[in-house]
Amino acid sequence: MERSSTQLLNLIDRTCQSFRLAQEAKGNHFYTQLIDALEANLPKLAADKAAYLNQILPPLFAAQSRRDTLFLCDILEYEIRPLFETQ
Repeated sequence: MERSSTQLLNLIDRTCQSFRLAQEAKGNHFYTQLIDALEANLPKLAADKAAYLNQILPPLFAAQSRRDTLFLCDILEYEIRPLFETQ
């Protein structure tokens, strides 16, 4: 299911809000949807932005595996969100 950039940005907000409020199950639910939305929106990115996103994903997944939701949200909000705000 393809999602627009606006929906992707909304999912970033909802994911991070849930994690910061210690609502881990809810945050994980939105995070799963967010990963699907990232995959769907990847072809819309310019080549340089797509290459940067591919560099950011390993630290994002590492933060997830460590359950470091604060760092995960920092990556989402400060590294990934700007890639989709200016489309």
